[in-house]
Amino acid sequence: ISKENKQSIEFYLTDIVRPTVALKKLVGPVPVTQDDLDKAFTATFGPRVRCRAVVLDNQRRAQEVWQIARQNPTAEVIGNLAEQYSVDPTSKALRGEVPPIQKHSGQPALEREAFALNAGELSGIIQIADRFMILLCEGYTKPVEVTFDEVRDELHRDIFEKKQRIEMARFFTHLRESASIDNFLAGTSQSPKSNLPQNLPAASKMPPSTITQRETNELSKPRAKPRAGSRAVGNSSRAVSPASFDEQLVK
Repeated sequence: ISKENKQSIEFYLTDIVRPTVALKKLVGPVPVTQDDLDKAFTATFGPRVRCRAVVLDNQRRAQEVWQIARQNPTAEVIGNLAEQYSVDPTSKALRGEVPPIQKHSGQPALEREAFALNAGELSGIIQIADRFMILLCEGYTKPVEVTFDEVRDELHRDIFEKKQRIEMARFFTHLRESASIDNFLAGTSQSPKSNLPQNLPAASKMPPSTITQRETNELSKPRAKPRAGSRAVGNSSRAVSPASFDEQLVK
């Protein structure tokens, strides 16, 4: 740590380790339900939809592009349309190629439309935030041949860590917003928000608004998939949408 980050061990312990341990104790136990495990198993090891996508920034243009695409819904045509019209730089450069779409990725509208398609079928216009997507299904990936019992412990650890990070972030945000802070160096002051209780609640009883959806999505991103999962999806762990499109999904 001291070599890579050029920070002392004492600084690391004081600034990172101790606050993290304290937050974990304040948050307390975080439940991992069977539903959490089932969804994680499906998302990690289940089939994914292989698609090409055109991403537009207004409905009129999306309608025009869709009318062209529906006349000849092939990978070549969609690739040409993505290269010409897509506002997403990544999929534009790759002629509409996007990572396979998995279930339970946090984008239910996109998942619902994608998994309703058969190979060679064109979707309707899918609106997500201020973007409009057109998908062409190229088929499905094969599920990983692994049983739930073989990966249950790995899934449990991964889910527990994600949920714990989310609760820790919520609790820290609550602490910050409920505190009186006088910054004499900057000459600023902060008063507690009037709608927050002064006594610290249990983490499970904190209002969900103390952490934004964007922060939740960032914290819940997988850090490392189980080994069997890596075989299933190769290096395409991002899944679902073009890189620049993710910013449009959460406001």
